[in-house]
Order: sequence, then structure tokens, then C-alpha cells
Amino acid sequence: MPSFATRWYVACFCREALPVFPVYALMMTRSGIAPLQLATLFIVWSGTAAIAEVPTGVIADRVERRWLLAAACLLRSAAFLLWLLAPQFWGYLTGFVLWGIGSSLWSGTAEALLYETLAERRALHTFPTIYAGGAAAANVGIGTALAVGGWLATFGFALPLLLSAALPLVTVTLLLKMFGDPPRTMAADGATSPAQSLHPPAQSLRPQTQSLQSRAQALRPQTHSLHPLAQALRDFRRSPAIRELALIFAAVLVFFGVFDEYVTLLLDARGISLPAIGVTFAACYALRAVGMAAAGRLPTLRPLPVLALAGAALLVALIAGSATAIATGCLLYFGLNGVAEVRAGTELQTTMDGAARATVTSLTQFGPHITGMAIYLCIGWLATGRDYLMAAWVAGLGTTLFAGLLWLGSLRRARGP
Repeated sequence: MPSFATRWYVACFCREALPVFPVYALMMTRSGIAPLQLATLFIVWSGTAAIAEVPTGVIADRVERRWLLAAACLLRSAAFLLWLLAPQFWGYLTGFVLWGIGSSLWSGTAEALLYETLAERRALHTFPTIYAGGAAAANVGIGTALAVGGWLATFGFALPLLLSAALPLVTVTLLLKMFGDPPRTMAADGATSPAQSLHPPAQSLRPQTQSLQSRAQALRPQTHSLHPLAQALRDFRRSPAIRELALIFAAVLVFFGVFDEYVTLLLDARGISLPAIGVTFAACYALRAVGMAAAGRLPTLRPLPVLALAGAALLVALIAGSATAIATGCLLYFGLNGVAEVRAGTELQTTMDGAARATVTSLTQFGPHITGMAIYLCIGWLATGRDYLMAAWVAGLGTTLFAGLLWLGSLRRARGP
């Protein structure tokens, strides 16, 4: 039987191996959707996810999480079927609403369920490696979808839509077979938490006077009277590290998420064929997957310097101006963002020690939905009357500027007054 890690990687791959990915923005523009209308659709998508993000995180801390993950996959299937049946603005908008709710159901829930399942199996030390491997497998899935999606779209957009609606059902089957309902990981006040076990302090190596009985009691899952949202907000107040990571997601990593939606349109505007668009986009995600897999083995690497380098690489490529330079800049931008995203996500999960793990994760994902809406609107306005190269300029400038500012701020805090 395949190991748990292997099955987790397969589930992550199947969830993202949807051949509609490289062509849905192009499908919409070719059906008459203008730049500001496309920006509106993306804003509705992001806004829906933002509204649902925290409530679904709270739900995930209250009910069996694997069923929420299954529901997330089914909502995505429904969105693609709706686009097939109603290929106009309101059909696309409703599909994005369904997709946004599905994304919020998955966000935070998957990471929390993985973390707690490994804690139940007494394999928490493997979380950084498996988490990074799952993120890499998901990006390999996206890359595979990108590589074949453009070619499939040469036969019409219906085929990639149908396949993308069917594949989430495979993910649902894997999730329901792979996961049970592990106990929530939380620590009593003053107890050693599962997160701390990944980075034990030096003094923990000294002989302890604590009895085996009391130590076992401290590590045993506890019940907590606080509502998950109240617990999560308390964690934010008490932890500067959680607040800093939330800011990294909302102010820096958000630019990659937005730019990702425009890469196909950027390449199409330069006359590249659908199959070639798919292959080029797939190469970007292949390098992103490599970066994510490597990030799990680089525990001392911090996300901000990597993000500053990613933005700078994209800007240099845009200044050079040639198609080859822009493609190279996109490759580096995708790869370095993959490294930074995994490092930020791993730090977040290993920093938390409270009862509301999914809610805290969802709160950190709330910010990018809000800031993302403003970025979509900016790109839609700039691209009107021009082309979608504006998306690359916004991503490069925004990533470099905000990553640099936050990095300088963190260095000042580390040096002290």
C-alpha cells in the first residue's frame, strides 16, 4: 500500500491537475469579456473567498475537516460545469462565486488536517517535508494541466472544462479514504506544543524534573472553552511572528497570486499559440514545484529576501523587454515565489500552538483576498487600451517594493533599538 505521504502527494496533484487553468481567462476574453469586466470577475472571486475565509475556518475547527475538503472539490466542479453551460458574464461570475467558496473551504483546512493527522501518528517531525512535497505535487499538477490544457483547447474550450469538472471527484475519493478525524492539536498553558517539538529550545535538552505522568498529560490533546475565532484572535495578539507572516501573505505573496491569472493573456498578446502558451506556463510551474520541494529542506531560509529577489528578477526581465527575457523572468519569479510561499506556510504552522489552527490559517489568507481585489482593479484599469504586460509590471514593482520594505523592517527589529 502506498505510504501516507505518497497518497497525500497524489491528492494534491489531482486537485490541481485541471486543464482549464491555462485557458479560462483566454476563454472569457474571447467570449467578449473586456479588461475591466475580467478584473471585476477576479474581484468577485477574491471577494467571495475573503467573505467566506474566516467563517469556513471556524467551521473547520468545529466539524470533521475531510468533509469540508470534499465539499471544496465539488464546488469547483460545479463552477466549471456552469461555465460550460452559461459562457457569458453572469455565468462566469456565478462560477467564480462557487469557486471562491470552495477555495475558502480548502484554505487552512487542508494544512490543519495534515498537521493533526501527523500529530496523531506521532510523525509531526515530517510535517515540513510532507507539506513542502504536497505543495510541490500540487504545482506539478498545475504544470501538467498547463502543458496539455492549451493543446486540448485547440479542439474547443468544452473539453478542458469537462475534464476539469471530473478530476476533483478523484480528489474527493482519495481524501475520504485517506483521512479520519484526528484530535485537534493544542497545548495547555505552559505545556510543550506539537509546533514547539519541531524547534525545541536549547534548555529542553537539560534534565527535567517533570514527572512522566505530568509530561504525558501536557502533551495530550486538551479541550478549550474559547470559540475558535476568539482563540485565533488571541493568537494574533500574542504572536508578532503570526502577524508578520500574515502581512507577508497579504502584502507580498498576493502579487504572485494575481499575476498568475494574467500570464496566459500576457503570452497571447505576444502572438504565442495555445499549445505553446500551455508549455511555457507549465515550465513556470515546474520550476515553482522544484522551488517548493527544495524549500522544505531549507529551514533557515526566510521568505522576505527570496521575495525581494523574485520581484527584482521580473523587473530586470521587463526592462530588457525581449520575449526571451520576459519568459526567463517569469520562470524565476514563479520558482522563487514557490520557495517563499512554502517557507512562510511552514513557519506559520510551526509557530501556532493554539486550538484554532484552521481559523488562524484562514485569517492569514483573508488579507490577500482584500489586497488582491485592489491589485486586480489596478491591472484592469492599466490594461484598458494597452495590453496585459501591465500585469507583469504591477507584480514586479509591488513584490520588490513591499518585500524590501518588510525585510528592512524585520532587520531593524532584529538589531533592536
